[in-house]
Amino acid sequence: MYIFLDIDGVLNTYNKHPANKRSIHSAHLIMLKKLIDETQAKIILISNWKFVPAALQECKLALESCHLHLDGITKDDMVHRGQGIIDYIHDHKIQNYVILDDDCFSDYNDELKRHLVLIDARYGLRPSDLHKAYKILIDEVPA
Repeated sequence: MYIFLDIDGVLNTYNKHPANKRSIHSAHLIMLKKLIDETQAKIILISNWKFVPAALQECKLALESCHLHLDGITKDDMVHRGQGIIDYIHDHKIQNYVILDDDCFSDYNDELKRHLVLIDARYGLRPSDLHKAYKILIDEVPA
């Protein structure tokens, strides 16, 4: 199982940080950890944070603070995120995955959209989003 993870709008919110200083919120990180603990999913970074070394390092440190780590990073430009996910899925022969993103990029095809949990960037990752992610990953919701 794999989680294709965006950062901005998922692990933080647009209404709680200055536009020029993004950070990862611990409450959202704790929810992500719960999802990973329950599913043993691997984290693949799709966020534009991968293009900024300091941001990528901040992401890695935040994940490590919860005993999590990145298992991979997609290769794409800032516009064709969907193609980066498709390539990663193909190259690694992935079948079971969920995409946590606050945006549905124009190159997200129907298959990617079926695996997308569209996060409301005003709130970031919420319990209802975890519910949807569980459903996509394991086709049932844990009690």
